[in-house]
Amino acid sequence: MKTLTQGTTDALPTTLPPAGAHLYGYVDTTIAGWRSLEWDLVLYTLAAGNYRGDALAAALVSAGVPASLSNGLFSVGAGSNFAISYVDRLGYLLGLARMASTRGTPAANPHISTRISPVAIPLAGFVVRSHEVRAEDEVITDRLQRDIGYVYGAARVLTITATMHRWSLDALLEGWCMTGRVAFVGPNATGISSSNPEGSALGVRILSVSAPKPIGAAQLWAEVSFVVAMEEP
Repeated sequence: MKTLTQGTTDALPTTLPPAGAHLYGYVDTTIAGWRSLEWDLVLYTLAAGNYRGDALAAALVSAGVPASLSNGLFSVGAGSNFAISYVDRLGYLLGLARMASTRGTPAANPHISTRISPVAIPLAGFVVRSHEVRAEDEVITDRLQRDIGYVYGAARVLTITATMHRWSLDALLEGWCMTGRVAFVGPNATGISSSNPEGSALGVRILSVSAPKPIGAAQLWAEVSFVVAMEEP
């Protein structure tokens, strides 16, 4: 029986299941390494910013490169006859090239992701199973008693269970959306709050991620639970 493991070699199907929600990572393009490609021998670089995964296509368009995103797959260079090469790891984020390369790839047709992007992962949906507000005031004194610091912390802790197909799980196991800042965006894209409990969890911090739980004998779907923290004002 096939199990849901990282690095499956099965080819991505032509048609993916429709997404009912998405899990997005964030990309800081102020840091070199994830922001450039060469198109028709011209270097294009994304403007400095902290982009959510679904904003990368618009950032490419703003930089001068045709691009779009649909169901976790990017299309780059649509309608061009230009060669594309990835001078850093932007191609990895787009699901197009795992490593940087100086070898241009002809683009008579649009380049379509060969795997789900690790920063724009389609989900069947997600459920916020529990959430609570935790706050604490803490007084910290250093070991030498030289100073006293007052630390005030408050966060809403959410437990989110997401259902995803195996190709999305492969993208999750790449690791980008298993740590740091992420966004769970569903049909109600407004941020979750006490007055909007069915909203999306935007800009939350990953605290922990459970092991995938396969669904059904075919194991084409899985559930993954995330514990996240959302900063409170």
